Amino acid sequence: MLVSSEEELINDLLNFDSENIINQNIKKYISILKHYYKFKEYNILLNSLSIKEIEENDCKDSINNNDYITKLQLKFNNNFSNEIFLAPINFFIEEDFQTNFDIDINKMAVPMFHVHLVKGKIRDDFIYVITGEEKGYIKDFINRVQLLDKKIKNLIEKYIRNIQPTSPIYNLLKKNNVTETNNWIYNGIINGSENNFMHINFEKSSFEEDIDGTPIYIGNKQFYELTDVLSLNSYCFINSYIYPIFKLKDIIVTEKIKKNNKTIVSFRSKAYFPEIYIKQGSLSYSTEVH
Repeated sequence: MLVSSEEELINDLLNFDSENIINQNIKKYISILKHYYKFKEYNILLNSLSIKEIEENDCKDSINNNDYITKLQLKFNNNFSNEIFLAPINFFIEEDFQTNFDIDINKMAVPMFHVHLVKGKIRDDFIYVITGEEKGYIKDFINRVQLLDKKIKNLIEKYIRNIQPTSPIYNLLKKNNVTETNNWIYNGIINGSENNFMHINFEKSSFEEDIDGTPIYIGNKQFYELTDVLSLNSYCFINSYIYPIFKLKDIIVTEKIKKNNKTIVSFRSKAYFPEIYIKQGSLSYSTEVH
């Protein structure tokens, strides 16, 4: 009985710590998101965005090591950090007419899925399929993501138009005859043939590279088993309701070969979960290929 009691006590302490971490994170995200909750303030934020070149940015993709990528970064011309957070947030008025904000992870979770291995390549994203029937804070959130994608695409067009020989992608663009309107594509956070797939990525854990990976929580508990599953290089399928929060700072630039063997340059906004919050009782996953 003593061992059982000790185990229960340790589990209670771990759950208490996880709950505290989640509550602290939610408070932090509310404090960030409320500053640009109004669309006027959000547009001011978007208008302060520019593209920053970073040094030593040619590297292998950490997910698929055979793919070489170049990174450009977003930059804010104000006091905001050099990454943007977006997530659903609720605005309400209290009984004393004071305005306030809250985040309810379970109510704001949306159905997302992940396929870990596609055509021999590891995927590191969860996908939400936009239905067009979203309402309230989810609809507002999607509108903000669409505005962000549009702004970044405009920034890329401007960057290509004013490209300088010192740019880390100058040779890549010249090699592929990239102009403001030709031989490049932009894959936003929302993309797909009907612009209805929203992608949010996770950091894959790696013991060899000492990477912890994106923390995953179900309810008030951290779920290490799923982190371990996502660290593997084998097939798995995950379906769940997840709170769609992301941070974005990097634009990934790669050379792509199209079906007609023509090469183009791809620009991709790669948004990451800071943590993955899964609605209690909604998780379904399998490691068997059907």
